[in-house]
Amino acid sequence: MENQFQSSTKLLSKRPRFSGYVYISAFALTFLYITIKYLNSAKQTHVESKNDSFDTLPADMDYHLDGLQVPFESNQATFSSGISRLTWNVMDEPWQPVTAILYDRNDVDDDALNLHLNSLLQLQYFKEIIVYQPLRLSFPTIRSNLIISHAQQQTSSGTVLVLKTKMGSVVRVLKSQGQPIDEMKTLSRYTLCSSLATYDTCFFQDVDSALAEVPLDALYLNYMRYPQLVHAIVPPEHYLDSQRWRFFQYNGNQNLHTGYSDVSYGLFVAKWRCQHFLTQLGKSGLGKDRLDVADIYFTIWTNQYPWVLVYSSPSSSNSSEDSKHYHKSMLTDPHFTGKTRRVIYDAIRRLQRALAADTSNSPKDYIDRYVAMPPMHQRDTRAVGRHSTLLITSMLPTMFSLQGVPWLWQDHFPFDSQVYKNPKDWDQLFVDQLVGTLDPDTALGTELLEASNLWVSSGYHLAVDDDPTTAWKTSAKKGDYFGIMTMGNGVPRTVSLLTDDNFDAGLLELSAYHQGQWVNLVKIEP
Repeated sequence: MENQFQSSTKLLSKRPRFSGYVYISAFALTFLYITIKYLNSAKQTHVESKNDSFDTLPADMDYHLDGLQVPFESNQATFSSGISRLTWNVMDEPWQPVTAILYDRNDVDDDALNLHLNSLLQLQYFKEIIVYQPLRLSFPTIRSNLIISHAQQQTSSGTVLVLKTKMGSVVRVLKSQGQPIDEMKTLSRYTLCSSLATYDTCFFQDVDSALAEVPLDALYLNYMRYPQLVHAIVPPEHYLDSQRWRFFQYNGNQNLHTGYSDVSYGLFVAKWRCQHFLTQLGKSGLGKDRLDVADIYFTIWTNQYPWVLVYSSPSSSNSSEDSKHYHKSMLTDPHFTGKTRRVIYDAIRRLQRALAADTSNSPKDYIDRYVAMPPMHQRDTRAVGRHSTLLITSMLPTMFSLQGVPWLWQDHFPFDSQVYKNPKDWDQLFVDQLVGTLDPDTALGTELLEASNLWVSSGYHLAVDDDPTTAWKTSAKKGDYFGIMTMGNGVPRTVSLLTDDNFDAGLLELSAYHQGQWVNLVKIEP
C-alpha cells in the first residue's frame, strides 16, 4: 500500500520551512491535515499511524459531514492508481441521485459521446443522463456493455432515444427535430434541468473526448457537503479566471457576492437554481444573442461564489496535442479580450442594478441576498487528484505573493461599475496585486497569460498529479496547513511527503488528532 498511496499523495512546497499537525479520520472520508510550522525540503518523508480510524473532528473544523453516514466502498483500489467509483446501498439511497445533462455539438462523430457515457455510467449517482444533440438529425450509435435495452419513444416535442442500463439508470438522447440549428445553445442545460430532469440535482458537461475523464467523484462529494452552492471543476488554465472574476460590495440588502466559473468541464447544481435562473432571464429582457453565453449569466446571477476545484488536465500533462488544443483554444477564454469578458462584465452590472432596484425585505427577483456557507475563507478544498480519489485542502494562498493582501484580494476592493468602467480596469487591478511575478512593462493581456502559465506550472493540482517531477510551489509560514482527503473508509498507514531538497527531519513535527486529543506520530524518517 505504501507505494500505491505514495504515488497519489505528493505534497510539495518550495518554501524552506514547515511542520505541524496531521489529522486522519475515516468517518466516510479520510482527512489528513498538515499545519505548517517549519520546512526545509526533503527527498522523502514517511509518516505512519497505528490507528485505523478516528470518529472525531476537531471542534474548529467546519466540515459538513452530517449527510455522509454511509461509507464508501472499502477496497485496495481506494489508494491505487485505478479510477475509484463511489458506491452505496441502493435500498437506502442515502446519496443524492443526479441527472447528468451532456451538451453535444458534434454533428457526426459518436466517439466522444461514447467515451462520456461509458465513464458516467460507472458512477452510480448518475441515475439519469440526458444527451442534447441539437446538430444531429439521426440518433448516435451507442456502444456500451452496460446498456441492456434501447427504444425510441414519441413525445410531445419529438422522438427520444431511451436507453436502460444494468444499474437501473436511464439515458435519454434528444436530437434536432427539424433543421440542425442550435437555437437554445448553452441555455439548453438550464431548460432541460428545469423541465425534464427527474432528480433535484443536475450535472452539466460538454461532450468532448478531452473532457471524458475529468475526475468527478471528488467534485460530487464536495457538492454533497454543501449542496446550496454551485460546484465546478476546471483545468489549471481556467482556475485563475474563477479567482479574478469574483466580486463583492456590501451595501445593506444590496450585498453583492458572486463570481464566474466555466461550466463546460463539469458542474453540480441544485435543480431549483436552474428554475430560478430561467425566471431571472424572463425578468431581465436579455436578448437571444446572449443564449450562447447563458453559462456566464447563470454563475454570476446566483449571487454566490461558486466553489471551484482545479484538476490536473491533459493540457498540463504529457497528453496529446489535440487535448492541449481543446483546453487552450476551443472554449471561450476570459484570458483574452473578447466577448466572454464583456459578457461577464455585463452580467455583474445587471446583477448590481437588480439588487439596487429591490431593497425590500422580501425581494421578488429570485436573487440571493445572503452569503451561502461556508464563506470563502473556510473553503480550503482546492484540487482533485488525477484519479478522483484525493482532494487537496489548504488555507495557503496561490503561488502569488501579494502586497500584504490576503489571497482573497477582492475582499479589499469592492466592485463598483462607476469605478471599474470596463473589464480591462478590473483585470488591471488583479495584475497590480501580483508582486514579483510579472514584468511591469508587459501588456495587460500578456501579463494575464503569463500569470496563468505560472499557475499551471506551480499550482495546487501538482501536489496530487501522480508526477514526481512536478511540485506545488507555495509560500508556507508558521500556522498554515495543507493536507488531503482520501475517498474510502480505509486509512493509509503511510503518508509520503515528497519535496525537492534535503531537510533536517528533526525540524518536522507532526501529530494526529485521536479520541479528543493530539498525539505525536510514531515515526518520521527522512
